[in-house]
Amino acid sequence: MFKDYKIDWAGKLLIGGFAYKVAKTMRDQNQMRRDLEQPGAVEILASALEASPVWQSEMSKPGATPESVVEKLGLLNTTRSGFKKITKVEWPF
Repeated sequence: MFKDYKIDWAGKLLIGGFAYKVAKTMRDQNQMRRDLEQPGAVEILASALEASPVWQSEMSKPGATPESVVEKLGLLNTTRSGFKKITKVEWPF
């Protein structure tokens, strides 16, 4: 597929860096999913979210449900560092 393209060392390094970043993100998301499969994980995650000031401010708005807040904050497709940036609380596992 890419036989006709000639990529110098800088291009290869750039493509390799992107591939590493994508693989690291996927590995981190998979680890988060494995963490959530542990027994008692829902309670641990709920207590961490309740400690978050961002979560509390979003839940205090009228008509807010946990599902809508999770969707609004984008917590379903995030990484551990993304969880901390969004909620201002460390990933609890």
